[in-house]
Amino acid sequence: MFIPDYEIKYGEPDCTKMCGDGTIEAFERAPASPYLRALYVKFVHGAHTKWHYHTGEQMLLATQGKGFVEFQGLPSLEIREGDRVFIPTGLWHRHGADEGETLVHLAVTTGETIWDKDDPCQKHAHGEDRLVMSVETEIADLNRRVLLAEEAGRAEDLAPLLAEGFTIVRSTGQTAERQAFLDGVPGSANRGRSAAQREVHRIGECVVFTCIVTTTQDPDGTPNHGRFWNTRLFIRQNGQWRCAAWQVMKICDD
Repeated sequence: MFIPDYEIKYGEPDCTKMCGDGTIEAFERAPASPYLRALYVKFVHGAHTKWHYHTGEQMLLATQGKGFVEFQGLPSLEIREGDRVFIPTGLWHRHGADEGETLVHLAVTTGETIWDKDDPCQKHAHGEDRLVMSVETEIADLNRRVLLAEEAGRAEDLAPLLAEGFTIVRSTGQTAERQAFLDGVPGSANRGRSAAQREVHRIGECVVFTCIVTTTQDPDGTPNHGRFWNTRLFIRQNGQWRCAAWQVMKICDD
């Protein structure tokens, strides 16, 4: 499909996706592909996106002004006209204009975009215009990292996510403390894990995360389908959310 040059038109600001005056190109003639989209986004007077990630990859190409791209837990990257930024699959990030500036970029995106619609868009005490990720999004991301680390058998990636005094109750009824659990992680890799029906509930100073984890094989590759109800309790420890308790229950399919 040939798309001729034209005057770019933007839609209205969407507060479920943007903090401030950020608008996405309204281009009804563009191919409605669920797999690949290429749209301009304009941020005015320091506007920026809410935290989000993509189920595919994304490339940002700055065409006007200056701004930033920030990945969760990492320093901001400054971007100006002509700069390009590659964003991997599944990585929480946000992007927009610097304070008092305007930024326009072309966003070439594959897959779906998952937004943290509860992002409060708060500012830090020092006045820096930085997003504060909601607790629900932070916990959901921690559990994504737990699943990836367990599936890869990487105890070193899982260890920072577990609180001191961590305990797990397995589907067999056996319990294991933190170090014993970590020691067994490499031997439980490659189970074909995936998670569904995720829910996050905040109860006072604690957060409870639940999901159904499906496995498709044993670590040696032998097909073995299983479904397990996972309940994880998170607490704040040294200023970070950490998993303090984990219970796994096998779901018996009829």
